[in-house]
Amino acid sequence: MGKSLYAEQLAHWFARIPEELFWLEALEDFAAEPRRAFERVLEWLGLPAYGADGFSGASALDDVLRVRHNAAEHPRRPEDRAVVATLEGFFRRPNARLQLLLTGELGDGTWGSVRTVLRDRRADLRPPAEAPPFVDPPCNASDRRRASSASRARHLRATTTHELEEPPPIR
Repeated sequence: MGKSLYAEQLAHWFARIPEELFWLEALEDFAAEPRRAFERVLEWLGLPAYGADGFSGASALDDVLRVRHNAAEHPRRPEDRAVVATLEGFFRRPNARLQLLLTGELGDGTWGSVRTVLRDRRADLRPPAEAPPFVDPPCNASDRRRASSASRARHLRATTTHELEEPPPIR
């Protein structure tokens, strides 16, 4: 469950990289409109969705987005309501801290209000003027893959070979 404590993870990154260089989107919002969500991210990054350096068309993008790696259906059972209520109670404080980190205001901690904060934040985001220091600007699809792998490896080496300072406390 620690990976679901987003405020702690983001505070660590925000201490090192400007907040405006992060695109944050709830999985539920991406899943509702995957093509549109992906197009928004590419647009924000200044990368073409389609054409010579992008997908051949919307149907090609849809084919990629249609792939499910965790496709099992898990129908909800009546006893799941108690589990959901327990999880909602557990995550209320961490979600409120996430709202505080992103807006400067303590929220109610419901996931619905966090999603609203994420949508509002995306609406205000402008494309980054430059890439974060560990990202190489890609040229085409194969260069993007190479640059992405190389920059991840460089960043991983940097973060594992140097002691990282503690993230600042959440405002």
